[in-house]
Amino acid sequence: MVKSPFDCIFPFNRSKKPTSEPQKCYPLLKLSGETRIRLRELASPLEAYNLQRADIDQTMNLVPFQYTIRGHFRVDEFGLHRRAPIGKTALVVDSNTLYTAETLEICNITFDNPIFGHLILNSSHLTFTSCNLDQRFLDALKLRLTGTCFNLKLQFCNLPEPNTLTKLAEAVPSANMVYIQLRNCENWYSIVLNANKTWTFKVELHGTLEDILRDITIEDFCKLLNTDYFGTFTLEFHIQPETATWEDTEAVLVSYFDGHFRSTEFVGAFYAGLKVIVQNEEHFYTLIEQSNRPKRHNVSAANKGCFDLWMLWHAND
Repeated sequence: MVKSPFDCIFPFNRSKKPTSEPQKCYPLLKLSGETRIRLRELASPLEAYNLQRADIDQTMNLVPFQYTIRGHFRVDEFGLHRRAPIGKTALVVDSNTLYTAETLEICNITFDNPIFGHLILNSSHLTFTSCNLDQRFLDALKLRLTGTCFNLKLQFCNLPEPNTLTKLAEAVPSANMVYIQLRNCENWYSIVLNANKTWTFKVELHGTLEDILRDITIEDFCKLLNTDYFGTFTLEFHIQPETATWEDTEAVLVSYFDGHFRSTEFVGAFYAGLKVIVQNEEHFYTLIEQSNRPKRHNVSAANKGCFDLWMLWHAND
């Protein structure tokens, strides 16, 4: 994060790492009146707001007084935008004002961006779009988040490590409903497996069927959809390319499932099951309990061989 001259004022807000020496705040009341005026001029809106919160008895006389505007915002490389109603153009908001984001979408930027000096993350809903959720990003998120965030949405973000979702749960411990969209499906299984087990959790995978199912056994796949592992977990396959047909997709799924799943009707936005979408055609599957599964015959092994052959055939497409 960018170093600030106000580190001496609120060091506990800047770093939560334990130190051998106790951190001390500078006694601002010892500054002259002119120095305090200059301090207020140099402060970003967020820093001025934090000074005002610390000045409970209003003895520092920091003017002008820093007000905040609450709303729903989106921040990207072009600045901070107020989320507009559907059909209307979003307006770029004044960067000299401090804003409290009740809901916020962060698009392809990091917290080093100076725009976050004008923004209070008191958000119950957070959306990350095309962000790189590395350790530095998650540490900054944990540091800046001031409110209780219940809902998280990750839209085609980079999740660099298998335990990224574990670290995300540590950064936002209050989250209980999480929605993830992934386009790169290579490591999705190991990433999802490390998610918080208490989440109401939905994962949407965009890609070819062979990429989604590659190197994942049916036993591992069943583990995810077992309600004993995740409380409420929905998995969606958005099959590509656009030329894919449901007939071909269904044949491969039936072979892969090998009697572990059955087709079902739509039962809600979040449920323990699988949703497959091919050319806007939706189909739903749920895991069959072990005691209710049909007995396996040699035909199952044949189906498994057909699936392996199909995967091999498309491996070099």
